[in-house]
Amino acid sequence: MSYTIQIASTLSKGNIMEHFHVAAKLNSQRMAIADKKSVITFGDLNKRIQSTHAYFIDRGLKSGDRVLVFVPMSIELYVSVLALFQMGCTAVFIDEWAKLDRLKLSCQIADCKGFIGIPLAAHLGWFIKEIRQIPIRMSTKEIQNAPSKPFQELSTIDPNNHTALITFTTGSTGTPKAVVRTHEILHQQFLALQDTLQTRDDTVDMPVLPIVLMINLGLGISSVIVKWSSKKPHSLKVSSVLKSIQKYRINRVIASPYFIEKLSIEALTQNKTNQLSGLREIYSGGAPVFPQSAKNWRTACPNALIKIVFGSTEAEPISSISGQDLIASHELNKGLCVGSIEPSADVKILSLVDQKPLESGQLGEIAVSGLHVVSDYFGPLRESQIKESKIWLDGKMYHRTGDAGILDNENKLYLFGRCQQIIEWNDTVLYPFIVEQQLKQIPDVIAGTLLKIGSELVYFLEVNRCKSFQQLAYPHIKCFSPLEDDLNSLGLPSGKIVVGKLPRDPRHFSKIDYAVLRKM
Repeated sequence: MSYTIQIASTLSKGNIMEHFHVAAKLNSQRMAIADKKSVITFGDLNKRIQSTHAYFIDRGLKSGDRVLVFVPMSIELYVSVLALFQMGCTAVFIDEWAKLDRLKLSCQIADCKGFIGIPLAAHLGWFIKEIRQIPIRMSTKEIQNAPSKPFQELSTIDPNNHTALITFTTGSTGTPKAVVRTHEILHQQFLALQDTLQTRDDTVDMPVLPIVLMINLGLGISSVIVKWSSKKPHSLKVSSVLKSIQKYRINRVIASPYFIEKLSIEALTQNKTNQLSGLREIYSGGAPVFPQSAKNWRTACPNALIKIVFGSTEAEPISSISGQDLIASHELNKGLCVGSIEPSADVKILSLVDQKPLESGQLGEIAVSGLHVVSDYFGPLRESQIKESKIWLDGKMYHRTGDAGILDNENKLYLFGRCQQIIEWNDTVLYPFIVEQQLKQIPDVIAGTLLKIGSELVYFLEVNRCKSFQQLAYPHIKCFSPLEDDLNSLGLPSGKIVVGKLPRDPRHFSKIDYAVLRKM
């Protein structure tokens, strides 16, 4: 009998490992993961995890140890992480795009007992003292080739109060923020996302977001890993993705807006939409999605239910909206509609002045509470990071997202961008998040934004075939006057206009990286 049929009665308590063990027994012959190198069933994946668990013990790891994992999304990643979970270790992740100085600082903060990396990453210790000082270092090849022991399910500790994951978020300034997820938080996120995704028994998924594949393993659902790194977004080979969709009969894709946009545009321009006809569900998150993108996706994938999930690093999900409803809500003057609040989330809008809760229809900072919301951080700045991002209201902890929004009487949330990006100008309030969508209406403008620098407004525009900002003599480069006329026609205030390629966030390559832009 399929595991997903038993969801209602079995998932109310437990942890990811317990769910995986049940799923592996009930679906031992079903494909668990396919990556660029191989395919593994649930039964064989379970055997690999048990063998890896035993190897970790032989190497000296024990419950409570922190282990830095430097492995891309692959079968080897999930073998290693689930083996760590099973023995009560904490998997530590640092964004793959982190610069060297931030990688070193994150290593110092994490103070790990172990390191797991692909063979190339395992050699980092030769060059990076902070990794060389980690006592137990292993490569995925070494783990895979370790002498196997007779298969037996090793006893799993009760890890619910143990820390499962520490994820370093590498912003452009300051000390990296280490987000802590206990097994209980991970389980609650598992429940919240499953409530949003409504995974079916026959789902064959292409999850580009690592946490979703973890959920699939707990549900007994097959996952296909696409060959793509967000560190090199332009390396995405859509033709290869389309072949995988056909080969494995994939019927659900969960990915960043950038990934789905590229997939849709190539399918439309190359007349390959028939290769997407088998998709019945598309989920996206990690960056805002606007009505025009939803239109492209619907045209490219007419048979698919499209859903966009809004959340943050510490709280996923918060709300969600269908592609159809997003397309219908094309008037952005009242913000971008990000849908109805999810059942797992309790959302309040806080005053930008004194953080007091506001009434419906008033704009303020979005704050969210729920069992799936991260409450803790790790490292020397833990207390200050908690103080900056958490607030207690009526005995409940709320996470302050830093996003500005409005919650209407129908419990629908409207997004206005980052609170710190709001600009007060000549007795008016400007929301760069909304201005960015207005700028896209200008012919040949791919993307744009508005910043207040000193005492002046500066429009940064990326147009077709433009060079990077590093190749421009900012602030001496100014656009042609026709663009100034376009700004006037949109009702936008006058300001300096600069043209160049806009930096994108390294995680999803879907949002403008304002901090990097200001440095430029």
